[in-house]
Amino acid sequence: MQRLLFTGFALSLLASSQNAPKTLTGWFADEGCAKGKVASGIIGPTNPECARTCIEKGNRVVFISEQGKEMLYLKDYPIASAIQQLGYRIEITGTENSDTKTLSVATVKRIGEYQGPACARPKNRNK
Repeated sequence: MQRLLFTGFALSLLASSQNAPKTLTGWFADEGCAKGKVASGIIGPTNPECARTCIEKGNRVVFISEQGKEMLYLKDYPIASAIQQLGYRIEITGTENSDTKTLSVATVKRIGEYQGPACARPKNRNK
């Protein structure tokens, strides 16, 4: 009986920690552009103009998380609002479900300068 109670307690702690609000930093993107970048370990912004076009054509909006080095699908956040944030590094507060790779968004705040298409960015000569 004690083992069963302990197991139930441990599972409830795990479930509650998955549903605890957290703050993440990263970028909004479209699934098509982000999927390949994240799969190859590239965590950073995608081309905001391309992402806007792809989202308007029906691609899903995602969040590229710097902390988790992963792509999360958005829940409870308007597509039009996400489109306005494309190209900016942002801070999101929300609830992540690691099983479904989704993020229920509570707040979004810009924390960086606009980063346009890669061809418009000056090259970093220090690399």
